[in-house]
Amino acid sequence: MKKILTVLLVLLLLYIALPFLFKTGNFVLNGALVLAAAAFLAFWFSLVFRKEQDRNAD
Repeated sequence: MKKILTVLLVLLLLYIALPFLFKTGNFVLNGALVLAAAAFLAFWFSLVFRKEQDRNAD
């Protein structure tokens, strides 16, 4: 449950922050930017945590 709430909070923060960075003004484009950024962050964090788990397993 904690992970789900964290993911929702990150998505909300991205949805608030990204339009200010890119100033698109387009609802669909803002949503696409948020999903792309969230997918990138999820991929990056999965790589980071996988490396930590591999290091802890040794």
